[in-house]
Amino acid sequence: MTTHRKNSVILPSQENSIVISEIGSVTRKTYLTTPQSPSHERNISILDNTITTIQLIRNVVPSRAVSGILSSITGILNIIKTTIANKDDFQELVEQCQMIGLVVWRATSATPQHQLDGRIHRALTNLPSSVDGILEAVNAKTEKNVVSKAFHATIDQNTINKWKNELIRFLTLFNTEVNISTNLKVDELLSIGHNIILAHLFCRDATEEPDVLPTQPRIFVGRSDLVQNAKDALLNFHHVALIGPGGIGKSSIARAVLNDELIVSKFKARRYFVQFDNINVTQVNLKTFLDHIAGALGFATPVNAYNLITKTLSTAETLLVLDNAETFLDATMDAGHIADAIDGFGARSNVTILLTTRTAVLPPNLKWIRLQVPPLEESAACEAFQAYYPSIETSILIKLLSAVDFHPLSINLLAQAAVQNEWSPQDLITAWDHQQRQSLTYLNGDFITVLAPVRLYISSHYNQDTSLLRGVQRYYAAHIRESQIVIAEYVNIEHVLIHWLRNTGGDTQAILSVLRTAKWFSYTLHNYEPHSVSLYPAISAFDLHNTHNSNSFSKKQKYKILRFKSMSLFEISYLMHFLGQVEEAKKAYQEAQMLALQIEDLDLLASSDWLLAIHYSWQGNFMAAEKSLQAALRHCSGLFNMFRVDQETKNMVKLEMMIVSVIKGRVDTLQSYIQSLPTFKHKCRQSDLSWINFYGGFLALQNYHLDVAKKCFEEIKASDEEDDHSRWMQSILLAELANQEGDYAKSKALRAQVLESIERRPDQKNLDVTNLKGLLAGYLAQEGNIEHAQELMTPLVEYATKYLSLKILNFKYLAGIVELAGEDFDKAANYFNESIENCISLGELRYCAYSHRALGEIAMVKGDFTAASKHFESTMELCKTMGLPTERMYYSFTCYTPSERFNGWRLYKEGNNMFKTVN
Repeated sequence: MTTHRKNSVILPSQENSIVISEIGSVTRKTYLTTPQSPSHERNISILDNTITTIQLIRNVVPSRAVSGILSSITGILNIIKTTIANKDDFQELVEQCQMIGLVVWRATSATPQHQLDGRIHRALTNLPSSVDGILEAVNAKTEKNVVSKAFHATIDQNTINKWKNELIRFLTLFNTEVNISTNLKVDELLSIGHNIILAHLFCRDATEEPDVLPTQPRIFVGRSDLVQNAKDALLNFHHVALIGPGGIGKSSIARAVLNDELIVSKFKARRYFVQFDNINVTQVNLKTFLDHIAGALGFATPVNAYNLITKTLSTAETLLVLDNAETFLDATMDAGHIADAIDGFGARSNVTILLTTRTAVLPPNLKWIRLQVPPLEESAACEAFQAYYPSIETSILIKLLSAVDFHPLSINLLAQAAVQNEWSPQDLITAWDHQQRQSLTYLNGDFITVLAPVRLYISSHYNQDTSLLRGVQRYYAAHIRESQIVIAEYVNIEHVLIHWLRNTGGDTQAILSVLRTAKWFSYTLHNYEPHSVSLYPAISAFDLHNTHNSNSFSKKQKYKILRFKSMSLFEISYLMHFLGQVEEAKKAYQEAQMLALQIEDLDLLASSDWLLAIHYSWQGNFMAAEKSLQAALRHCSGLFNMFRVDQETKNMVKLEMMIVSVIKGRVDTLQSYIQSLPTFKHKCRQSDLSWINFYGGFLALQNYHLDVAKKCFEEIKASDEEDDHSRWMQSILLAELANQEGDYAKSKALRAQVLESIERRPDQKNLDVTNLKGLLAGYLAQEGNIEHAQELMTPLVEYATKYLSLKILNFKYLAGIVELAGEDFDKAANYFNESIENCISLGELRYCAYSHRALGEIAMVKGDFTAASKHFESTMELCKTMGLPTERMYYSFTCYTPSERFNGWRLYKEGNNMFKTVN
């Protein structure tokens, strides 16, 4: 578990430097990663081309036996590409695989399976066992070590050479039997392979099967008039647009029209249904629009799509249905070109177009029959519901369905839920009463769809002022600090906030409410379950001066709006950097600072520098943390027209300086704190003192001041609740103290009590729970209980692979510590290497140093003193960058420290002779 505060912040850094507010920059070295060599890039290119070539050959050879062999070869190459770390060592093996593919293709491509003569059969006899043996060995090697998605295995050079020679031996025997190579040189074979790829790339207009048409809707009521009107217009070659909000049934009507007997009779196989519901308006351009249509017509990514589509549509009477047309009609790119393309298709006398769309803005140069799609009539709505769920009184049903405005999709969802959950009518009413308080949202450009469970279409041009959306906004604003709601609905909240930010209408209270909600949304996500969100552009784009009544704002109103915008930007920047989005975070942070300076809010500036220092501490960069705190102190001593810095902010800045000093091992600072503890208790909240007591206790333990350690740990007050996080933490700290006192039974018992308590919790994905489990796994490994420790770590590693952030960065390292204790050094090394990669991506130094030290110890075990020396040197350099003495590198939980039997690091620091001979 990372052991820093929850209010952590942005690191406004460039790629290789750390910029401190008003201080300048501190160069930060990057360890481990180096640019890949040109030869490595070339080898990767060869590997990709070989896989492509063999896959193409496999598709054209007539022999099932040959196809099976090539399938195994492709399997080998894909594992090398995706899972093996030392890819460059496989260069010659990859080349042999490519040659086998080409030689076998040359020998068999023109000969049907049953006509292959005896020589080729004999030549192929030994190949499957060789290739399958290699595939089995590669799989076994990787499966033995695979514990997480990011895992990379390594295979030794001797094994690779053995496999390569086996394939060379096959080629020699094959050539002797079939006598291919005597008539075709190697470079000619490679040229054939190149031509295979070129032929594949340039034959893109090859016709495939057109998309299968959708069937008639199974439940379809109350729409006969609309179907008839659309059908009559289409049969007379009029273009039709079905217009209405999301979920109103436009696509179902289009499917019914498409399958109508008269439509089928007239257009026959020339009916095409093109769906645009799987792409975002921000991703659509002319190419993606045309590619979707070409795919529906049966063409695989043609080079000149427009001409090909036009040519195809011109050959006979054609019905072209474009579903979810608002996706391309409101595209952020090429909207004009797309409209021109539609005009071009529709201008042909034999082409009839049917659109389904939320927007009434249609391509301008075609004559359209516009059919508005309303909600269902009461009787049709009841019939639709009862088709799924018949056992409900009509009077109750009408009341229920009127609450969703007889909206078809909402009716369908409600009925399906009732059937799947086997609800009684009363259960259904209860569920609806609960569900109508929830919301699902989908944001697509200017469109927002709200399902509560009523699906409502809203855009900047249509139905903007709706009480439903305002109700959803108010609900989220009121509950934005409740972590369980934010975690469950963060996608919905994000979409509502973005739409709200774009549509405040210049109302002061609406602006303040949305900015305040955005601030707390970022804060809650950051502290409870970090997820990447896209709020920053919407917050940044909000310009007070562009609102229609900006001139009417008072000076006080403008100040409040700018201050909340600044705070919102600070919070989103903290979240983004916490997730490794460094450049975006830096922009947001700097923009927030400029706003704080503009309104002369020194307290906000000092607070941001203080929080910045906490974030540096999260990253293990204590030199930068101290400089940021010095900047905060300068703000504390300044004075602008409007604000002095609040005394509480000053206290927090000074306390943070003491925390950093204690982490760096300054015993005099700890003594000063202990002496001044009564004063600090008076000035600061108890929770504010937790972290200095935490680190102070560990510093005292390291210096064998057990009475001071006990005093510090006992100052971390826990609540009376048995499953309180601070209570668990205090138990783990007291277990550390008992261990130092030599009472190992008490230490073990305290940790066992914590584990038993947290495993009873229903919310096993809670970050407090997962972090404590990681620590306890480390302690279990120290005790020798490797299997139980691995059991605890497996889901944590999976979570860390999926949701990487500073809050769970320690999981991969702890997984390595567990395997190190179990002496599975290869698996441990893989975890430590992954830990280093993750640390570099997030700018974290502490676990990077830990992981390098651990890799050095593994190298020592294997007798590789050169590698050990390099890792220990990296550890030393990282300690310097952190601003920590090497003896203070492990400044908190002892489960992070490898066992004392791994003494390479100690020997390296002592200058042992074994390292002096290493170049």
